[in-house]
Amino acid sequence: YQRRVHGGPDSDRIRVVSLNTSCVCSRRLLYWKGVGSRIPIIKHVDCPARLLVAPNLTIIQRQGTRMLMDVESLQSSIHHRFGITPHIVIFEGTTADYQQRIMRSSQVVIAPHGDGNTNFIFLDACAKIIEVRPYGYNTPFYEDFHTTTPAPAFRHVEAPPDLDSFLSCYRSFSKGRRGHFLRQQTLQALLQHTLTTPQCLPEWACRKCARDQQLYLNHSQILSILAQWVAPAAPSP
Repeated sequence: YQRRVHGGPDSDRIRVVSLNTSCVCSRRLLYWKGVGSRIPIIKHVDCPARLLVAPNLTIIQRQGTRMLMDVESLQSSIHHRFGITPHIVIFEGTTADYQQRIMRSSQVVIAPHGDGNTNFIFLDACAKIIEVRPYGYNTPFYEDFHTTTPAPAFRHVEAPPDLDSFLSCYRSFSKGRRGHFLRQQTLQALLQHTLTTPQCLPEWACRKCARDQQLYLNHSQILSILAQWVAPAAPSP
């Protein structure tokens, strides 16, 4: 990836770093430590406010946990509303070079929460992002990986509870393993669909099982966000 390094009062140097393997990076690693200062990898840029016409839209799918459920239906809904057909890609088992090329060519990305979102560093400075987060696991970690754009260019949606996955994960813990079980009030909040992130994250079992839920998509919410960025389909003649 490219990162900008301040080279003086009137210039920017670009240092190109080649990646041939996938990696998971801490937010702290995405900053350049200058002499006596710490600056973002890429300087802020002003992006045009106009709607995108037929942008290249990518939906990133996962395998195993945190899959985007019924993603083909969402693809169809987006095509009907905006006249574009999103590309659905799976990054597991692919090279970093392939992932970089996909991200660099994408103007809008819909992605499930996960380590793969470190790939946001490859996006164009004015790309738009919708991150789908598991119920009860609403963490803003990957927002910092795309630091160039104004806040409205990064939006998130929280998936509804996937009780089957959550409870299956919860029951898989051995009763002899101390500290893995949910407090009664946390479990009750989950079953009543009132669980909040501050309730869940301090408990290891809640954090683990919330993170591994499958992600059922709220189409209307996602389409509403996209309508703020993407021009509608042209009317049929």
